Amino acid sequence: MPKLWRARDAKRQEIYDKDIHHYYIDEQDAYVSNTLQVKDKCGRQEEVEVGGHLYASNILTVALDEIADYSEQCGKVTDGLLSRIDAAQTAEEVEAIVVEGYPEMIHTTTAALQTKADKAIAKSPEAQAVTFARAMMNSVSLTASQALEMQVLFPIWGEKDAEFGKEVEIGFRLRVVEGESDTLFEVIQKHKLQADWKPGIETASLYKIVEAEHAGTLDDPIPYVQGMAFEKDKYYEQYGVIYLCILTTVTGYPNDLKDLPTIVQEVKQ
Repeated sequence: MPKLWRARDAKRQEIYDKDIHHYYIDEQDAYVSNTLQVKDKCGRQEEVEVGGHLYASNILTVALDEIADYSEQCGKVTDGLLSRIDAAQTAEEVEAIVVEGYPEMIHTTTAALQTKADKAIAKSPEAQAVTFARAMMNSVSLTASQALEMQVLFPIWGEKDAEFGKEVEIGFRLRVVEGESDTLFEVIQKHKLQADWKPGIETASLYKIVEAEHAGTLDDPIPYVQGMAFEKDKYYEQYGVIYLCILTTVTGYPNDLKDLPTIVQEVKQ
């Protein structure tokens, strides 16, 4: 019996010495045993250090899930080997057990993890709710002010629900997002969205900028932005100067108010 016990102890030690606890991100070992503790940090910090390297919390969260799955698979293999050792009746049977069956170590990259993180976000209930809302925004009647309050829910020009080739009716609203700029436009002429018809000054016959509602009175003039259409008898303001509109227009112009004397007249105060 002592020979069997020694054989079992030796085989168990061989299992415990198996070098399996690794997980590589850009060839840097980022394996952690306490994934829940690190995941908690990810929920509170934008970046978390693991193995002497800082990782963005969103990609590290994906890595931690993969580490947990990998560790669970390794644990099952270890449990199976230990059970076989305990069941062996002779030292020879124990020594014949080959310590194998562990999953391959994972080698990944930050780029691959970022892709997985982005997909996970897209599948989240919150993201799906936003996707549904964007698809529905143009089927709901909203004032300009209401639309601006929910601007982030409108589709983005050239993207889903406002993709190139889509035919849009008058009143359809979409956003143009560039860097920190995010502008809401409204279609004023039915057409198909095209890459070379970007909403702006040059396509004033197709779009107008959605502006917060103002009474257009002398006391509450409409803040003017190039590209806006005009409405007769409404007051507009630019650079601290108020103008009265004398001609309604369907489209806007790439000009300041002072350069549109046939459309507006300065109000002397």
